[in-house]
Amino acid sequence: MLVLTRSAQQSLVIGQDVVVTVTRISGQRVRLAIDAPASVRVDRLEVRRRAERAADAGLTGPEPSEDDSRPFLRSIDRFMPRRKTPA
Repeated sequence: MLVLTRSAQQSLVIGQDVVVTVTRISGQRVRLAIDAPASVRVDRLEVRRRAERAADAGLTGPEPSEDDSRPFLRSIDRFMPRRKTPA
C-alpha cells in the first residue's frame, strides 16, 4: 500500500486519467474530488462491499447502461477554487 501526504488543494494522479484532489480537510474528515472517465467505476469501499454481498446473494438489479441519464459527478471543477488570471 502506498501512503501519501497531501494538503488541501493538492492532487495525485492514478494511471493516465484519474486525478484525486483533496478539496477540504476539517478535523478528522477529508473531502476528495475524483476526476475519472465514465468507464472507471468509483465507489466507497463499504458501498462496493455491500454491492458484492448483494450480488453473491442474487439481490442485484439491472446494471446501469452506458447511456444512463442519471447525473454522476465526474469533474472536480465545482470544488476547485477559481484561479485569478494575471492582468
